[in-house]
Amino acid sequence: MKLQAVIFDMDGVLVDSEPFGFEAMRRVVARYGLGYSEEENAEFLGRTTLESCRILKARHGLPDAAETLADFYIVKRDLQEAEREYRQVAELSPVGSPARLRVVDFYLATGKADEAKRMLAELTTHAPDFLPAWRRLAEVTFAEGKYEESEKALGVVLKKNHADLQGRLLRGRLHLVKRETQEAIQEFRRVLTL
Repeated sequence: MKLQAVIFDMDGVLVDSEPFGFEAMRRVVARYGLGYSEEENAEFLGRTTLESCRILKARHGLPDAAETLADFYIVKRDLQEAEREYRQVAELSPVGSPARLRVVDFYLATGKADEAKRMLAELTTHAPDFLPAWRRLAEVTFAEGKYEESEKALGVVLKKNHADLQGRLLRGRLHLVKRETQEAIQEFRRVLTL
């Protein structure tokens, strides 16, 4: 029998993120002058951050919305540690995998555009058929105003998958910034037929 898929549980198996989650939640409740113990944290294992924050809000009568508490939690996590976690998972994953693209997204979200572009160059070189990397490269170069580079990366995507919705939408936007209104309209009409 040929292997068709692999399913694995990353958190707690490949990456132990609990110590970071505990410390982040401890810092969140400390904002309100409250303590947070390992025992209390154990109650939240397996729950989403938002669920945990809803429970803490109700239990302690916290004034902020649970969503705000969850945002505090995310901000309080150590970015260097988060980067290490993302990179660990990426290194355990095949070159053309969504895990590596998540590292790119992390770099973009934390203002490390040069690192993101370096990793995209690596992805498109070593996994040339991994279209999400080409699409992300097109999006990044578009955002930088490097429209020729964006068009080139987008060309790879659309050549291999002419029905790529995100690619078609970006191509329409490229036409608009070049003031090619009719071409943009045609591209957006194509999107409606996908």
